[in-house]
Amino acid sequence: MKINLRQTFIGRPGDRDFFVDEFNADTSRLVRPIAHTFDGSYTELLINNWKGNTIRVQSAAIDNDIAVLVTPVVQSNTRYFVELETGIMWNREGNIQRSGQTITAKFKNSEYVIRSTAKNFESYQSYTSPYLTFKGDSALGFYTGTEKSLDEVSSLIENAKSNYYNRSEKFGQLSEEFRCIQTVLGWNTIYDAEKNRAITPVTRSWNEAWQGYVLFEWDTYFASLLFALDNKDLAYSNAIAMTKGMNHEGYVGQWQMPGQVATGISQPPVGSMICWMIYEKYRENWFLEEVYD
Repeated sequence: MKINLRQTFIGRPGDRDFFVDEFNADTSRLVRPIAHTFDGSYTELLINNWKGNTIRVQSAAIDNDIAVLVTPVVQSNTRYFVELETGIMWNREGNIQRSGQTITAKFKNSEYVIRSTAKNFESYQSYTSPYLTFKGDSALGFYTGTEKSLDEVSSLIENAKSNYYNRSEKFGQLSEEFRCIQTVLGWNTIYDAEKNRAITPVTRSWNEAWQGYVLFEWDTYFASLLFALDNKDLAYSNAIAMTKGMNHEGYVGQWQMPGQVATGISQPPVGSMICWMIYEKYRENWFLEEVYD
């Protein structure tokens, strides 16, 4: 699912912000990231001062379902539609079909029904896959799973938000610092469809230019160590991803991207030290067997 924003009336020619659909590189600073757990169980961001409007977008992941809440915070005279675009990423097999007020996504071993808490407004845009359109003048929720009211979606969001803040309290006076670390790493973590893994590039804005992702050597090891504060799986995943990217000359290259690893250049050997530090926390021998010859 992708949430897009579109003004409801005639725009000015050349206005790049008439339609907002994605942010590979947010050079205009329209988006303010607020929160993102390591595991994606809660996220929050603000669309800041778009045509005078400020819009909060929050999400919660519960088991295999997701709930998204879109809330107007500041409203201007510029009215807009909220459009929910769907599609299947990474050329995967499956089928998506709209039926009335819902969209159903079917895959080999799973099926999801996407619903909303508001009534769809019929619009005719040039999407090549099913979508739903809603007026953006009040809060609305999108979700999978059983039918839910706006209050029920809001309750799921608030519970995930409370868990996000409560979990950081174990770091005491450093709880805010932990939330900052978690949010930055959380927003940068992506799924690598090529190798079926979760990885954390330095910045999302570079990924497309590097054919999907780019991992830099000691940046990724440092990220692994930061993940070890509270997420063993992502600490392991990033450390192993970087180490397994060893080139044919036998050392960890300074960068890796889909199908390629840097040759002729590396960086100081912080990886061996950080992998040992991660092991000292979790004491699982299989991890050492993965990252050490």
